[in-house]
Amino acid sequence: MNRKSILIALATVLLAVLAYLAGRQQAPTADETSTAAGANAPAATAQADPSVTSPAAPARPARPLPDPSQPLPGVIAELEQRARAGEAAAACRLAAEWSHCSALPERRAEFDAWLSSRRLALDLMPEALRADAAANIERELPLRERTLRELQAHCGEVPVPSPAEVARMWRAAAVGGDAAALRQYASGHAFKWGKLLDTLPELATYRAEAPGLARLAASRGDLDMALALASAYAPTGRRERTLLQQSVAADPAQGLALFRRIEAALDAGGHGDTRVAMEVSERIATLEKTLTPAELAQAAAHAGEMAGQWQPLQLRGVRDLRGNGSVRPIERGWCGR
Repeated sequence: MNRKSILIALATVLLAVLAYLAGRQQAPTADETSTAAGANAPAATAQADPSVTSPAAPARPARPLPDPSQPLPGVIAELEQRARAGEAAAACRLAAEWSHCSALPERRAEFDAWLSSRRLALDLMPEALRADAAANIERELPLRERTLRELQAHCGEVPVPSPAEVARMWRAAAVGGDAAALRQYASGHAFKWGKLLDTLPELATYRAEAPGLARLAASRGDLDMALALASAYAPTGRRERTLLQQSVAADPAQGLALFRRIEAALDAGGHGDTRVAMEVSERIATLEKTLTPAELAQAAAHAGEMAGQWQPLQLRGVRDLRGNGSVRPIERGWCGR
């Protein structure tokens, strides 16, 4: 084959490749369409208004969950079976138990470090102070030992899955409709700061979904999440930011509308003198001074939408709340309530 024939052949092959690629761009296959839809689903969830589309509505479990005081080895099989069957409350409780027991190695290490440091301090302490210090240690030691024993007795030898699997279980419970899991996941408490690198794919999913899920929780009356979302919409510039605050795009008008809604609920419920109420009032005053007239009008419009579409805020544990966006981790007994 001469040089001209070789060039013609190469050109023919190149044209065929280009035509093939163009065809793939113009007419994706069914598999490609499905993959793209799955990839875009988190973003769509994050942008969706909870009044239009949302995960499953809150639902109580068909039968009560095991009492939280029961040792985990005796109930783990039931919880796993019910979670696999799609019961959101059981998935929440399972994730909560795993999270609770994952702290056991850390608690053991903390206890050993505490005991070692106290012994070293006694050795370095002047003789005149040593007796009183030893007595203080003797009083504190039984309490620390009892706390560690109770955690060990509750968890037994049940293996705790990887941080990624625990995070995925929290998400399944949240999307399945459990209110406690929705708060835990949307707030970012499903992830442990010391193990974030073990959950990078799950964090990417969380980042896309967290704004919509937090808004959903707030729309269903979760006061903690309403505060967290308002703080995320209207950040204060603090160096420390929660995972939710890192996931939500700033929107001061939305933040002002939410803070006003929270303030009105606190006042109506007789909690206007609490610390959180005063912090919320300060945030409102700051935003009202800094927002433009157009943003203030947007805040009023958002407030009207919330009043017409959202459920009233549930005033629980108000005196323990803060207005900085921090959310209390849920307790194991809250799942399914």
